[in-house]
Formats: sequence, C-alpha cells, structure tokens
Amino acid sequence: MSVSLEKLSVGVVGGGIAGAAAALMLGRLGAQVTLYEQVIEPRAVGAGILLQPMGLAVLRALDASMEAEMQGAQIIQLLGHNPRGQVVLDSRYEDWRADSYGLGIHRGALYDALWRRLRLLPNVTVRTGMDVVQLKQNGAQVLLSAVNDESATHDLLIDAEGVHSKLRAQLDIAYTAKPYPWGAFWAILPMTAGWSRDVLLQRYLAARQMAGVLPMGNFGGQEMASLFWSVPAARLADKPSLDEFKNEVLQLWPELAEFLAGLIDGGQIAAARYSDVVMPHWHDRRVVLIGDAAHAMSPQLGQGATMGLLDAYVLTQMLRQANDVPEALSQYSAARKHHLRYYQWASRWLTPLFQSNRTVAPWLRDRFMNSGNIVPAVRRVGARTLVGAKQGWFRRDFDVDGIVPF
Repeated sequence: MSVSLEKLSVGVVGGGIAGAAAALMLGRLGAQVTLYEQVIEPRAVGAGILLQPMGLAVLRALDASMEAEMQGAQIIQLLGHNPRGQVVLDSRYEDWRADSYGLGIHRGALYDALWRRLRLLPNVTVRTGMDVVQLKQNGAQVLLSAVNDESATHDLLIDAEGVHSKLRAQLDIAYTAKPYPWGAFWAILPMTAGWSRDVLLQRYLAARQMAGVLPMGNFGGQEMASLFWSVPAARLADKPSLDEFKNEVLQLWPELAEFLAGLIDGGQIAAARYSDVVMPHWHDRRVVLIGDAAHAMSPQLGQGATMGLLDAYVLTQMLRQANDVPEALSQYSAARKHHLRYYQWASRWLTPLFQSNRTVAPWLRDRFMNSGNIVPAVRRVGARTLVGAKQGWFRRDFDVDGIVPF
C-alpha cells in the first residue's frame, strides 16, 4: 500500500522556488500542507535566472499556461568572448533537441506564478512571519518549534530554507557548507535596442573579470535584462559607487554603455553570494532537504532553479509510489544522487575557469574550450549538461519525457 497523500500532513519550511513548488505539487495531490515562511510579507525579489528545459518540463507538468504567463525570453544560445573577440563559450540548445531553449526570467516571475497557484488550494495553509528554528523527530511525527514559541507536528517535513538552513544541522546527516570566494554584483536594467533578445552574452578577462547580460523578457510591464559582474566575495561588503561600477564594467565591455545608462541609482545594484553545500544523502527519517538547503552550488551552469523544481517533482513521485514516508525519502535520495552529484562536480570544476585569480586555467580555457565544439560528440555532451539532463558520464540522461502532468 502506498502513502495516502490525502491523509498526509506535510510541513514545508521555506517558500522559495523549491519550497513553493513542493507545496503546490503535494497540495494538488490532496496532502494537507502547511508552508512556513519567515518573511511576513513574501514578495518577488532577486536577479534574473535561466530556467533550463528540465525545469520548464516540470512547470509544464504543473500548469501548461505558466510559461506563457511569465513572459520570459527564450534563450537559444550561451555565447562568451574575451576582450580580443575570441569565442570562449558557445553552447546551443539545438544541440540537445531542435527548437529547445532556456527561459530567461526574473526570479520573481517564477516565484509569483507558483505562489498564485498554491494560495488557491484549500488544503494548503501559508504561515508567514514564522521563523522555524527547531525540529524533533518522535516516531511517526516531526515536531517544529518557532521563535515565537509556536509549535506544530507533521508526518513529513521538507526543509527548503535555502543555503543558510537552520534545521539542517539538527539532522543526523553529515554535511559541508562552504562559501565561494567569488560572488557577483547584479542589476535589473531595461533592455536596449539592437541587443540580442535570445542569447545570454558574456565577456571574460582571464578568470578575474566576467560580465554577463541575460535577457528576461517582460517584467513589470517592460522588457528587461539582468546584468552580472563577477567580483571576489571580499568586495561584496562594500558596494561601489555608480561611477566606479560603470567604469570598471566598461573597461572590460565598452558596448555595455547603453545598458549602463539605465543604471541611475545605487539601489539598483545588489550583491549575490554563493556557497557549496555537499551531503551524502538528503533525508533523515521523516525529514528531507531540497533546493539550496540540500545542494547549493556555483551559478556557472545556471541550474539552481531547475534543480529545485526537479527535487520537488521527484519527491512527489516517490511519495506517490512508496509504502511509507521513510521509504519514500530513502528512494528520493537514491533517485537524486547521481544527477545532483554530476552537477555539483561540474560546477566545482568550471568555477575556477571563470571566477578565480588563476592564470593557466583560463589561458587553457580560451585556447581549447570552444575548439572542442568542433567535435559533435563534445558539443552534444555540453548541450546535455546545459539543459540539466546529464546524470553522469556513463549513465542515462534524466528522462525529460517521463515528466508527465499531474
């Protein structure tokens, strides 16, 4: 006998993309879900993200209208140059499947689309302003405690708090959570005339400097793009002045002058910090971690939102098939193991090529990375990695066609 989802009480801690998706999916299947969000008034914040085809497949399984609703930009290529005009990176979605693409969106567009839907479900309760700080497992129940002394019990707890999860350390799972020595400043700016609407463009100076422009489609009634500027993490504490920021970026990429004309207030510049979270598995009895709480990684491959959506989908499928919650969570960890391991490894391997003070690695990158695309097999491996499908060097890809509507 499988888990009776209609009788299952689920607590989800964290209302970001992974948490909101899990609450929505389980709520759609009849579970009694309570979503705990620390922020009193949740709202759309954050930079642009690139949602990969695997993540888009999950959204289509949830609601076929969601993609069009977000009004994102269909990205068909990632193209990066060095200051000499030499192509360093050229990844195309068509090398995976014809007519495939990633979707450039504001993080808030996806956040809003998920929250609008989960708020419509009568069996999903949203508790905002709830800072859950402690959990205890007692047989078939998980007891949660918040800073205001409120408590609740659930049959299943999903930790989707993100990289700084307070609950992760209370589980019987070894883990490491290491900040990356590099981060980024970013700004959301109006799209300029003549700029590509379907290519994520980047420019690199060795690995010490990197800028990128991600088209995001329509957000807030205007066509927008997200500008990223890579910096050592130590610099993130002292935001540069507008003139300092613009001058530094333009020295690397003068063609961004028209974009930067839309940068008129220091409040438009925000900092992004990254961490690497590694765990041997992602469950402890009746508690499971998903999203960045489980496997935060460098943004080099643009997989964060996609992996969070896949986590929620696979977890839901395991709960539908298993005999009980502990069995479902064990099967979930096994099902996600190779996929997540591959992307964590690939992210750690790629990061020094684009964000570091190294000299030899980026020199080799500039001379050999794009030349490998001449070989069709190499190009296909790169495309399968880009879209979020690979599960290792010698394993079958994640079955995107097996992601079916609820």
